[in-house]
Amino acid sequence: MLKKTFKVLISIVLVLAIILLGAVGYFKLPVNEYYKNSEKAFVIPELDSGYVPQGFCFDITQNTFLATGYMKDGSASPVFAVDKDSGNTVRKVLLKNQDGTNYTGHAGGIAFWKNYLYVADGGEHAIYVFDYEQFKNADYGEELLCIGTFSTETANGDYIKPSCVEVKDNSLIIGEFYREPQYNTHDSHKITTPNGDKNTALAVVFNLEDSLTDTFGINPTPVVAFSMREQVQGMTFDGSKVYLSTSWGLSFSHIYVYDIEKAQTESATVLETTVPLAYLDRSCLVKDIKVPPMSEEMAIVDGKLYINCESASTKYIFGKFTGGKWCYATDLSKYGL
Repeated sequence: MLKKTFKVLISIVLVLAIILLGAVGYFKLPVNEYYKNSEKAFVIPELDSGYVPQGFCFDITQNTFLATGYMKDGSASPVFAVDKDSGNTVRKVLLKNQDGTNYTGHAGGIAFWKNYLYVADGGEHAIYVFDYEQFKNADYGEELLCIGTFSTETANGDYIKPSCVEVKDNSLIIGEFYREPQYNTHDSHKITTPNGDKNTALAVVFNLEDSLTDTFGINPTPVVAFSMREQVQGMTFDGSKVYLSTSWGLSFSHIYVYDIEKAQTESATVLETTVPLAYLDRSCLVKDIKVPPMSEEMAIVDGKLYINCESASTKYIFGKFTGGKWCYATDLSKYGL
């Protein structure tokens, strides 16, 4: 009887092993070129704690990556600082609302400018702002109080529902995520481009100015907008090129690279302001890089692309078996970029 039971257990283990190997092959082989062009940079922080990675950027003055996200159990959303050279997590703060309660929102994107730390809230029409100097001086696990919010909604009902944020030079770019039916955008943001593509979201550019302390350095009048495809989780810039990270569920992610200088541009009304609207569509698409599922925000440092990924969090788990716990550094020159 024991011998028979043992044989059954061995058979079950073998079947599970075959399933696991098949799943690993399914998620890795189609993106073999990505892995071949990449190296492991560091382990994404605290993936076993219930943390679900989202936002990501790089501070060259501190030589650290900033990463944020939300907690599966609804506790305070964290921000981590990871040293680029060692890969060690050197700082962690827990975000608080202005009233001192835990900030438990979908911290979808992160960026900084001077003494301001900007966090995109995927559930509201607002950017949450924190004191960046306080963050840099915080002890590990300390709480960080929100100093205010920047509204991305106008009186006439137009809005940007921030999903990702990026600072380029002295501009803040706020992008939104679209996927029917649960993640919608304003109807005016659903556009058929001159080239015939169906774009469904916008990224809006705001100037950053020292004197605007009431709005945390952000001039509320937009100056440029980009018309984008659906499912954009993050964006970053490199010279004249803009990179869009797109993902949803178990589908493979894509990094779409556009040349802004080749984009068709028209005037449009965005947030009650007439601005140049650049269409990011096939007319200016220069590269489509297929990457593993659940890519989020990203950063380009020294010619390498670093992508935050949520697949190895305890919410999704499967990435623990497919290399998703690592943030990879991808050599863009291997793609001719």
